[in-house]
Amino acid sequence: MEIVKSALVAHNHSPDVVQLVTGFGDTGAAMVTAPSVDKIIFTGSPAVGRMVMAGAAPTLKPVVLELGGKDPMIFVDDVELDKVIPWAMRGCFQNCGQNCCGVERVFVYESVHSEFVSRVVKVSVKFLQPPTYITTKLSLFPPNSRRRRSKRSVKEPRASPTPTQSIPSTAGRWS
Repeated sequence: MEIVKSALVAHNHSPDVVQLVTGFGDTGAAMVTAPSVDKIIFTGSPAVGRMVMAGAAPTLKPVVLELGGKDPMIFVDDVELDKVIPWAMRGCFQNCGQNCCGVERVFVYESVHSEFVSRVVKVSVKFLQPPTYITTKLSLFPPNSRRRRSKRSVKEPRASPTPTQSIPSTAGRWS
């Protein structure tokens, strides 16, 4: 929060213009209905997001909801791959992907697509281990429900997850 406050002061704003509040349902309900709160920015589940929106609706209090979205990262044709691929990898793999704003989709301009895939695969395969190892930490896709959702979200894939693999139809981990 100190970084946010420093940035506000550097741009001639009060350091108290942004407040961070954590808590459970009673805290959220109090914040949503408090007349002194001008706007709510909520990160969480869709179910709780609906409650936040419903609570804010009677007074038309503005809300910003980040509800486990699809968090895309977009690479345009003049991208400097050396500079951004480390950030893309971090966005995907940081905290094992369990991150409210982790990168879940990547859009890459066709003109840099092949080079992007080549570089990302070169780094990604270092994370993979054969599925028989007890220490396996990472596989290409999680269990069936997420794999089906991933398949539905990709209409025309440009490349398989690695040059020699496609999305398996069996459950579990694989290499």
